[in-house]
Amino acid sequence: MEYVHRVLIQGFPVQKVLPSLLKLAEPLGLHTSIVHIHDASIVEYIWSDPDLAPNGHPLSIQCGGCGAIRSMNGKSEGKMGKGGKVTEVFTCSICAHSIRFPAQESFGVVKVANPRACWLSSTLSIHDIPK
Repeated sequence: MEYVHRVLIQGFPVQKVLPSLLKLAEPLGLHTSIVHIHDASIVEYIWSDPDLAPNGHPLSIQCGGCGAIRSMNGKSEGKMGKGGKVTEVFTCSICAHSIRFPAQESFGVVKVANPRACWLSSTLSIHDIPK
């Protein structure tokens, strides 16, 4: 409904309205990223949640080392980067297998109702894509 009101009725460009629409689409982030292509730019929005998709990387339900289910425990590592972002490290409580999720320094942030989650945005030019 917000899209209809803002874009179709009021005439705002989609690229200006999309961040506010994403705030309303928080559950969508658990399932997919969003790519918006406009003129010569591409903006990708990636869901980030410290327990489910740390720094925008989906966390597997199963340990890659021993196969245990829901055994990964996370912690922040290192100094805060730009925008308060840090590397997240998840370690299996059974076999000590670990996975590192580095901070996405160049990404913008779209805040949502959940204070621990957000959408990360990255802009590319069409000219940056290899042929």
